Amino acid sequence: MKSNFVRHTALYGLFIGLALVLLNVVDTLLGFYNTNKFFNLLTYAIPAGGIVWGALQFRNKEADGFMPYGQVVGYGVLTAVFFGIIVAIYTILLVTVIDPSYVDRVQALTAEQLYAAGALTEQQIDQALEISDKMMRNLAWSFISSLFGALFEGLIIALIAGIFIRRNRPSTPFDTVA
Repeated sequence: MKSNFVRHTALYGLFIGLALVLLNVVDTLLGFYNTNKFFNLLTYAIPAGGIVWGALQFRNKEADGFMPYGQVVGYGVLTAVFFGIIVAIYTILLVTVIDPSYVDRVQALTAEQLYAAGALTEQQIDQALEISDKMMRNLAWSFISSLFGALFEGLIIALIAGIFIRRNRPSTPFDTVA
C-alpha cells in the first residue's frame, strides 16, 4: 500500500501542479499578473479541491474506505511536495526562459498598487520593491519559496480536510494490544 500511496499523491500532485501552471499561463496571457481576485482565489481552490478529491479517492479505492487523520495529513503534505516541485520548476522557467520580463511587469504592477494605496511612503515602497526584486530574481530562493509555500498550503488544507475525510477502521472485540 505504501507504493500506491506515493504513486497516488504523485499523480494528484501532478494534476494540481499542471492546473496551477495552466492557471498562471492564462492569468499572464490576460495581463492580470496575479492581480485578479478570481484567479488568486483559484490558486487556493485548485490545491484544496485536488487534495480533498485525491484523499477521498485514495481512501475509498485504495484503503478499503478507511484513512486515519494522520494519513490524510500525510497525503496532503506529500501531494503538496509534488505540485510544489512542478510550480517551482515552472516559476524558474517562467522568469528565466519563457518570459524574462515577467518580474519587471509584476514589479511595475505592484508599485502601482502600493502607490495607489498610499499606506507607505515612497522610500518604503522603493525599499520593498528592491527586496522583492532581488528575491524574485534569485533562482534558489524562487524554488525554495515556491516549494515551502506549497508545503504550507498543503499542510493547512490537509489539517482541515483531515477532520472531515478521516475514517478510522473500527476495532473489534478480538483486537489485542501488542
